[in-house]
Amino acid sequence: MKRIILFILIICVSFVFSIPQYVNAEEIQEKITLENSLKLFNESMNLYYGMKNIDKNDPNTWFFGNNIVRNGNYYSFNTDIVRNALTDEEHYYNLLIVYGSEYSVPDNNRLYFEGKFQPRYLGFNANGDSYDNPNYPFDSWLGWKIPERIFIKNPWNNMRLCDHYKFSKNRFSGSEIKLSRPDGTTYIGNLEKNIQLGLDLICSTQTGKDLLVNPGNRADTKLYDVGTKPVDPDTGRTGLWCDFLQVTQPPTYYSWGHGRIFKFNGSGFNYMTLPIAPFKLVKDNIAVQLNSLPSISIYENTEATISAYATADTDKAVKTSAHWQGADASGNNVFDAKNPEFIIEKGIKQSTIKTPMLKSGKYKFKFSVNDPANPNPVENIYIDNTVEVTVNVVPRATIKGSVTLDYDVLSRDFHRPLNNGNNITAELSLAAATDKVRYTWIPNSTNGALNIIKNDPQNVLSGFKIINNPPEVNSNKTTVVKTPAATANIKRQALGDNPGWIYARNLVDLIAVPAINYSGSVTREYRREVYDVVSYTEVKDEESGETEKVPNYGWLYDGGGNTSALFSPLGNEPVTVVAHVFNGTANLPKEKKFREEYAANESNVTKKKLYWVSQPISLDVHRWMKHLTSSGSVKSLEARPGQFDRIFKGQEEAEITYKIDTPISKYYEYDRKNARNQAASGSKNYPRVPLASDKDYSGIPYPFKSGYYFNPAGKYSVTLKTVTYKNRRELTQNHKDLLESIQNSFQFSSNLIYEESKKKYTLNLNRTNSLVNITKSQTQSSYELIPHSPNDNGMTHGLFKEILEGWNESGTIGSYTNYKYREFVSDSNAPVYRVTETTTLTFEVNKGNKKLYTDYDMPDGNNYWMRAGFNDFTYKGMSIKGTGVLDNIGISVVDSAYNDLFNGED
Repeated sequence: MKRIILFILIICVSFVFSIPQYVNAEEIQEKITLENSLKLFNESMNLYYGMKNIDKNDPNTWFFGNNIVRNGNYYSFNTDIVRNALTDEEHYYNLLIVYGSEYSVPDNNRLYFEGKFQPRYLGFNANGDSYDNPNYPFDSWLGWKIPERIFIKNPWNNMRLCDHYKFSKNRFSGSEIKLSRPDGTTYIGNLEKNIQLGLDLICSTQTGKDLLVNPGNRADTKLYDVGTKPVDPDTGRTGLWCDFLQVTQPPTYYSWGHGRIFKFNGSGFNYMTLPIAPFKLVKDNIAVQLNSLPSISIYENTEATISAYATADTDKAVKTSAHWQGADASGNNVFDAKNPEFIIEKGIKQSTIKTPMLKSGKYKFKFSVNDPANPNPVENIYIDNTVEVTVNVVPRATIKGSVTLDYDVLSRDFHRPLNNGNNITAELSLAAATDKVRYTWIPNSTNGALNIIKNDPQNVLSGFKIINNPPEVNSNKTTVVKTPAATANIKRQALGDNPGWIYARNLVDLIAVPAINYSGSVTREYRREVYDVVSYTEVKDEESGETEKVPNYGWLYDGGGNTSALFSPLGNEPVTVVAHVFNGTANLPKEKKFREEYAANESNVTKKKLYWVSQPISLDVHRWMKHLTSSGSVKSLEARPGQFDRIFKGQEEAEITYKIDTPISKYYEYDRKNARNQAASGSKNYPRVPLASDKDYSGIPYPFKSGYYFNPAGKYSVTLKTVTYKNRRELTQNHKDLLESIQNSFQFSSNLIYEESKKKYTLNLNRTNSLVNITKSQTQSSYELIPHSPNDNGMTHGLFKEILEGWNESGTIGSYTNYKYREFVSDSNAPVYRVTETTTLTFEVNKGNKKLYTDYDMPDGNNYWMRAGFNDFTYKGMSIKGTGVLDNIGISVVDSAYNDLFNGED
């Protein structure tokens, strides 16, 4: 009975295996005949496997003898099978090494099939095991293909299996077996090429009508596709046939070998016999295999990379042709590339292509080597010279989005429902049931995930997370729906602008385009059941008395597998993140004009004004920037330092008021009155000056005789008021300097000629003279704080607004209205005060009324004077006019003390 094996959805992957270097053509040159066949079979065992006969004169020492012994019986080499095979134009497709005959095998079933009776077994192999007839029909077959079932890997390691079939690993099974070269050296290889070619040649041509007595609706169903591989149960990927096949008879140069693959049927084991091609067919054979996935899914408008390789079982370079073709589902050609000089060196040559950009749909790409229509070189077979790749081009769901950080936004939360909030769905489905097969889900076996990743080299999407996307774990769903959303925080600094530390260039948008990609799949296990014979009932014919076995049909467990479904759509969601940049300007367009001048430039003006610019005060400033929610509402505000310090300057000024407290004339009124009244001489009546009392001088204001005392006198005051701007509450140096200049500018003088210690001099008094008494009032000061607020909620004085960007007062309101940029004075600065200081200086001349004596010889005349005033001085580069003559009297010298020898003066 042919064996039932598991059906599974195969996900194929690329594979590479060791390619054994087989013998060259000249290594066996003798043509096979019936007479030399056994000799050539044994020479092959020596040549390929290093199995030499011990005694050349004794044929029994060869691997294949003239007969075998089984259960005490001798069975001869079946020459009839060899004879019949040699008539097949030397293709030897049926050249098998069999001992005995079909009648040698006990209980050998025979069926009438394809015009003749076919035995289940042809005889025995060299080990005495029954030799399966490759032409015997299947007992049952439900349309599966060989690689769709799961076979037992390394069956020789399965103790239960080995015990059931009474075998163990032999030297011909496995992916690492000991092979031989013509020079006698050995190497590790395998029979993979022989097994693959045997399957390709024999099984790929078989359909239901070649396998079943009554094929029914499966008459045209194929058993096997050229080039396909088994599924490795350890990895779920394609593996090697040699890891699954227990070789029961090795192939030789001319004869076919065979082996068995096994599967577990739920309670026991089933096996299937596979052919192994002879080395004659493998030798110099060119075959192609995929080095890519046999089914590739890509996004539309992208390229697919497809790779295949050709092998030739020879060490020599083989020059042949190669051809890549591609067509869409309608058969329209989309790719065609020929290589007339495709050279296979050292047994292998890879060919890789990139497809053009493909639209959505399905495409077939075919790689062919050594076109059989015009072969060069000529091969024995061409069935394995072509491979196909299916390219499934899936539409790409590209959903663009954007996020803008306005000029005053530092960060913004990001919340994006993927696929515009629509469902992302994977739908699992089972194959359709028929009257012979059905599928059911295995509970709690749906697994998988929608994989969501971000492509974000600048890490613009900081703290990226996905919500509403739990993986499917052991669920019962057949339709899996996801509605994920991406969350993150977008920070300005990730785009290269971080006010306070990094200032990007103004009005140049910073742009980044991170992308969110999602794809994935879910899988679910299922079980497969076939409608077949489950038991037999013995029914006795009442007339004949014979007993007949009547089959009972029902549903049998036939293994299972898993199926998968991709999430749709496959998503690509680029997010264009734009940050508008404005970080202030270095120089404000509207610069405040200050007065720097001396306002009263005439010396007779007793109130004078001075104007100058204050010392610059550097101010730290900041702007307010926002942290936003994903909806755009403000979460918080943050002060960020401005790029440029702002310089505060104030209009400083001084007012100087000169005053005559007691004029010179006032001091001499008493003396003058007494002189007019001709009062007696002496200090009592003339405390300051003994004026002439003659009636002739009564009309002269200050008639004076030389040689007497004429005491200078006068009292004056100057009030200084300054307005300056400072960041400390203290008396200012400006005020002190101006007071000093005013004191130095005072002068009291007379052109009378005085004499002291026989020295003659004119009077010229200033602050350094002891006759000048200067008193300074306590300075009255006030400190008016120039207010500022760190934000719009408080009051910022216009003096600050004039130097801050973003205010109308500075002519930069456009920075605020257009770019949301406004500066405030930071609280880190020292406060700025408007300082007003007022001090009065009083100058009193000769407060003690010291007597100064004039020269006896001073000439008479009316051109003498005594005066007081303040000289010019320089302050902050300005020439300040003094008062000139502030106070003045005219003096006449009318006589001399020489004429008053009897004067009673003290």
